[in-house]
Amino acid sequence: YSPRILLVEDDPIAQFVQKRMLLNINCDVSVASNAKQALELVKNNYDVILLDIGLPDIHGTELAVAIQRLLRLGRHTRIIVITMHR
Repeated sequence: YSPRILLVEDDPIAQFVQKRMLLNINCDVSVASNAKQALELVKNNYDVILLDIGLPDIHGTELAVAIQRLLRLGRHTRIIVITMHR
């Protein structure tokens, strides 16, 4: 079994590092670079969504609420809010 992960991250370096780490532990990873892409991809039934809190087009917590609204269709997906900022 390979967990399906949606990585929502706008920074290309952070995308690369996080995706590599997830692939190394046998996850099936999709990447969205912004909120619009994330809201489209979330319809594909992921086990976990890793969500950058500092997206350029929307704050991560606002996007998490929007995703939760979409997921109220009976699916259970964990949303983990992350940041690469120091």
